[in-house]
Amino acid sequence: MPRLELLGALLAARLASKVKAIVDLKRPSKVFFWTDSKITLHWIKGSSKRWKSFVSIRVTEIQSLCDTSAWAHCPGKHNPADFLSRGVNVEILLNSDLWWKGPQFLREVVFPTDTGNDDTSISLHDISDELKKTSDYSPLTLTVLNHNSFTDGILKI
Repeated sequence: MPRLELLGALLAARLASKVKAIVDLKRPSKVFFWTDSKITLHWIKGSSKRWKSFVSIRVTEIQSLCDTSAWAHCPGKHNPADFLSRGVNVEILLNSDLWWKGPQFLREVVFPTDTGNDDTSISLHDISDELKKTSDYSPLTLTVLNHNSFTDGILKI
């Protein structure tokens, strides 16, 4: 599931990059990104070199398209997109302020840079599948000298 969230983040970054290039011609603007995936946020805000290829390539592209400080966590209970993934009754959806107007914190007079939920810590278990495998080893160098009349003759030339 975190990989799908990462693909959504990449799509958002690509789209925002294209739109911002057009809008900035008329008036410079700042873009904010919100994700309810703590794992995706951890990947985006960290070094892309730590991850296996799939995550690394996408994180590198996201980081090249937008500033990582523009990304923040939106708890799932404030994410209107979660209605669809949870399978909500149409009647509830039609009457939902969250669905039609978005999270309350985005409608505040002073635009938030986060939701007050700075705890985006995740456990190593959550991300271990995507970490590059490393091993501690000491390189061993073997030098093999084979003397025979043929190689000795070539080396003298």
